[in-house]
Amino acid sequence: MARRSNKLSESEHSPQLKPLYVVDDFESAMHLFLRDCKIRNISEHTITYYKNGVE
Repeated sequence: MARRSNKLSESEHSPQLKPLYVVDDFESAMHLFLRDCKIRNISEHTITYYKNGVE
């Protein structure tokens, strides 16, 4: 079995050119942030802390 070369091509090495989400207001940004927290399985206590910290 041959070893892999561990070399990245230019497309694999360059950063993503366009953003995943574009938000126009703070509420949308906060919604996406909290959604991301839930996806990452952040505890509900931490999410509540983040929500209360914004107010």
